[in-house]
Amino acid sequence: MILAADTEPPASAAKPKAIIFYGVYTQWYKLDTAFSEFDLKIANAHSERVQDFPSVKTLFNAKFIILSDINGGEFTEGQIQQLKSYIEDGGAVLFLGGPFTYGLGQLKEKGLADLLPVEELQPFDLKWEKAGVSFDLTAAGEITRGLPAGNTPMAWWVHLLKPKADAQTVVKAGNYPLLILGRYGKGRVAVFTGTPMGVAGPGQMPFWEWDGWPILLRNTITWLTSAGATPVTGEVKP
Repeated sequence: MILAADTEPPASAAKPKAIIFYGVYTQWYKLDTAFSEFDLKIANAHSERVQDFPSVKTLFNAKFIILSDINGGEFTEGQIQQLKSYIEDGGAVLFLGGPFTYGLGQLKEKGLADLLPVEELQPFDLKWEKAGVSFDLTAAGEITRGLPAGNTPMAWWVHLLKPKADAQTVVKAGNYPLLILGRYGKGRVAVFTGTPMGVAGPGQMPFWEWDGWPILLRNTITWLTSAGATPVTGEVKP
């Protein structure tokens, strides 16, 4: 069937919707590339308050939410409660690192840390590894499925976060937990502790420039949004 130029596409053709709370370093994560098949709503979160916070209907209809380098102080109490309710009711959320989040991002003070599969946040948790640390992608399961062989991705700045006892660490960078999976209410939460910062040396591959990075992101979202998802096998032990 050929649609006229002014004809709306059928509902079945509409892209699934997702929400990104967009912090200062978010552009380096290349989320638009990883999730081109989604209708991404952007809520800027790098000022004194979150701009364009989605309506309740938009929030609860989102396939998933990404909070990227966000500071909890930019959300109102009502907005934080909405986010918590979204996850408690079965939503999927991915937290991404950066210099303005986690320990320095008022997540603990504003109650957003309750969602995380990590123990109590500490100030100044961002650790610099000048020489870089390589990703350990040896864990089996859907999170690492389909990743390309070749250059091993690296990180130079990593948040020092400790997984809770019932959480799963499925990717590490050096000795640091890098991708941590957990649950909150009926929902699922993933925490990425790396940041897209640092200068690569000769032959080194920054993770945000690695061709497997979009795949790792998509695999993570697939786990988060899969109804009845089973625990990931092959957990990387501390």
